[in-house]
Amino acid sequence: MNITPNDVWKLPHSHYLAFLKHNVTMDMQETEEGRDILKRFERVNNPRTHADYSAIRAFGGYSTQKVGDK
Repeated sequence: MNITPNDVWKLPHSHYLAFLKHNVTMDMQETEEGRDILKRFERVNNPRTHADYSAIRAFGGYSTQKVGDK
């Protein structure tokens, strides 16, 4: 895809941000240091699939309760 700087300015804000993220990512993938940074970002931004209920309970104020129970 060939896009000019004027075309970039005409993009909706969400599309501009996606375009910017894509270009920064592509630039970072060109160096070993950039690839290492991207791996760390992926680890930080990757949400866990299951909650750690014991950690939540230990934090305080959380208890199990069935629907309809008081």
